[in-house]
Amino acid sequence: GADLISGTIPDSIGKLSELRILILSDNKLQGTLPNSIGQLENLEDLELAGNNFSGTVPFSIITLSQSPPAIA
Repeated sequence: GADLISGTIPDSIGKLSELRILILSDNKLQGTLPNSIGQLENLEDLELAGNNFSGTVPFSIITLSQSPPAIA
């Protein structure tokens, strides 16, 4: 079986300014996605499928200065 991460994505995720790939698919994450994800200007790949998130994708992700990351 897979190691499952539970809980929420903390707002402090936005401080990882050099993060390029964030793959958190198929875990037990929940809650809303923090707006601070939009501060990850180097993010190229964001994979969040297979979790229990609620709400909408933060507008900050869509308005990243580079092209928006591929979201799966």
